[in-house]
Amino acid sequence: MPGKNGTGRILEGERQVVITPVDSFESVVAVDGKGRLSLTDGPSDKTLFVLVPVGEGKHFIRTAKAGESGEPACMGLREGGGAAKVVAAACDASRSGQRFTFEAGKPRDGRPTYAIGAQGGLHLRADRSGLVAVRGAGSSFTLADNGAAPAGPGD
Repeated sequence: MPGKNGTGRILEGERQVVITPVDSFESVVAVDGKGRLSLTDGPSDKTLFVLVPVGEGKHFIRTAKAGESGEPACMGLREGGGAAKVVAAACDASRSGQRFTFEAGKPRDGRPTYAIGAQGGLHLRADRSGLVAVRGAGSSFTLADNGAAPAGPGD
């Protein structure tokens, strides 16, 4: 089992993480002003997430900090023309579009990497417009531990 601050704790929802696309130079995933997952160059409260287990190897990607509603948000898929966009919304375990899988990939620079899967065989890919869910191969991501996760709703 991984150590106290290892990947196991991250996937158990006990740690807050920064999600970084492997092939992106100094960019990290953040919730932008429109509520979409996008890429940014600097750390902020909008770049911290908690991977909350919701059963059967699936996780919410929940913001570590509460938003304007006073509650953290969960990422989910919003269908539209072309690839589905990944957006922040109220957490709802009954919405399959908010449940993601983290599939271990080939380590990069000694760090584990993950493909992030979504409903219907989709995978998250980082592109200029932010994170989108596409069929086939997505991007690889690393998860950087940024300390203990704050208490979430119901904790």
